[in-house]
Amino acid sequence: MKNFLKKLFDFYINSSIHVALSVVSLSYLSIALSNKNATPLLLIFIFCCACFSYNFIKFFPVFLNKKKNFRLKLILFISIGCILLAAQQFFNLKLATKIFVFFGAIIVLLYTIPLKNNKNLRDVKGFKIFLVVIGWLSLVVGVPISMALKFDIDLFFQLLMIQGIYIFVATIPFEIRDLDQDQPNALTIAQILGISNVKLLGYLLLIINLIFTFFSFGVFSAFSLSSAISFLSLILLLYIVTPTHSKYLTSFWGK
Repeated sequence: MKNFLKKLFDFYINSSIHVALSVVSLSYLSIALSNKNATPLLLIFIFCCACFSYNFIKFFPVFLNKKKNFRLKLILFISIGCILLAAQQFFNLKLATKIFVFFGAIIVLLYTIPLKNNKNLRDVKGFKIFLVVIGWLSLVVGVPISMALKFDIDLFFQLLMIQGIYIFVATIPFEIRDLDQDQPNALTIAQILGISNVKLLGYLLLIINLIFTFFSFGVFSAFSLSSAISFLSLILLLYIVTPTHSKYLTSFWGK
């Protein structure tokens, strides 16, 4: 039974269901702040886009291989189902929303598919973390805000900063975890600054982010309180994470 539960949890993480739910959670906050009802179809669309994108990034070379085990075949089946559902809903989106989705799709393609010298944008030194942030923001801020009855430009930029900083800091534990596996010349932010300094940067950015959130939405608003809990949880994760920590700590809690 224990082994079955472990395999089930591994599949939950590896199939990107967890990260897709994280994207939906951040998107829901943006939807709520834009005074738009969180319709199930929009949330399903966002979930499907996130799940397909992450699986495409992680398993693109494997999907091209004819030999796949049952787990990979199931992930491929889920991914195809997600892209078909997302494609069906895409035509019901506003033009501005379609532009954000298209922009996010371009980021995913450039991040994954090799271009010049068999390299993609992920291989550009020091660029990876910013691609992740931009890709997430297109879904968790761009799509929800552009679907509102009125595009609130002030709210859009406020959320770009708040969610952007949060996502940026949330990637730091993964950079620390992968420090021993990354190429020495990859120039990740953890390599450039070192573990202690990159953690300090994360703490500082989260404190600034929390102050900006309180200033923008009020200290006791539901959004500010939920943000404070998320920021404090991320600070704790930053504090305890090391390159030798289990993948489950960052993959589950970090998302």
